Amino acid sequence: KGEELFSQSNQISTLEYSKLAEQIAFTYNSMKSYDEALTYHQKALEIKLSLLNESDSDIGKCYNNIGAIYENIGNYNLSEEYYLKATDIFKTIYSNDSINENIAICYNNLGGIYDRLEQFDNAIEYYNKSIEIYNHLPFNSVGLGCTYNNLASTFYSLNNYPQAIVYYGKALNELKKIKNDNDPTIKTIKQNIDIVIKEMAK
Repeated sequence: KGEELFSQSNQISTLEYSKLAEQIAFTYNSMKSYDEALTYHQKALEIKLSLLNESDSDIGKCYNNIGAIYENIGNYNLSEEYYLKATDIFKTIYSNDSINENIAICYNNLGGIYDRLEQFDNAIEYYNKSIEIYNHLPFNSVGLGCTYNNLASTFYSLNNYPQAIVYYGKALNELKKIKNDNDPTIKTIKQNIDIVIKEMAK
């Protein structure tokens, strides 16, 4: 059905055509149909590369989207490649000014990849880079809270329980600014804190 819809859109402007491809990709991603999602994200990227400067933020977002799909299917090397491409574009756009949310998102994503690859030093480095940016941005609680949570999980993987507790606590403090106690994320972090406390008590 997605292909039919896409093929019937020949009267839509080319950029709108790419946006349609992205919408289809996001739909497939939500359905965990990652091969189809990747196909449509690549269609969107191909169109935008033909129309926009290679350093355009929309290109960076396409690379980031593709990196996320590769991460979902477990191809972490390709995921890293596309996240790095996105990072380079955003750093070029903002003249290496680190105070930008897109760069913070990319650093957090890269941290996640290095975590999955068990390159924990790299994961910690990139999570901290992301946190440093978020701490200079207004209305940063979601991104900052999620990155603190990711960093806590890395320290837990390293059996560094005191640091895991610290960063789970920071994550909880940030996310409670915008979520209530019944939110699944809040509940999960509280459960993780309980797990760490039990590990420390052994």
